[in-house]
Amino acid sequence: MNSSYSATALLDDLDRRGIMAEVRDGDLYLKPRSLVELEILEALRSIKSDVIRRIRLREVDADRPDAEDYLLRRLLAGQAWLDEVSDVLHGQPNAGLGTTLNARFCHGLDMWLRLEGTLRLALNYNRCIRAALNNTCPDDTAARCSVCTGMTA
Repeated sequence: MNSSYSATALLDDLDRRGIMAEVRDGDLYLKPRSLVELEILEALRSIKSDVIRRIRLREVDADRPDAEDYLLRRLLAGQAWLDEVSDVLHGQPNAGLGTTLNARFCHGLDMWLRLEGTLRLALNYNRCIRAALNNTCPDDTAARCSVCTGMTA
């Protein structure tokens, strides 16, 4: 492996080797770890931030010309869906922990947070997801954006 490879070339090489690269909580994880050679680790360390950015872009195809609008539409639709499911979970005593609906809600929230992270980090978007609507996230929504919660970096 050539250490001067771009992040895209490095990720393509990992794919060919059957190694999955993912980002969790800002850290890079490789699976299966047993296939990762020292040369790959050294190359990754030298361009880690580029690799993380490329992985995040891959998650949502942020290279597309309308990536910002696409992500904003997905986040708004996801926010509405999460609100609907949250209302059901709060309205039905047996719909909480351990149910399929709760698992779907948790997965949906996790995906929503990843999309918002991509919007913020990969596309440098720094406004509320509802800014185009001349609005902010409602206080009682199941998923408020990081701008509205004050959790921006």
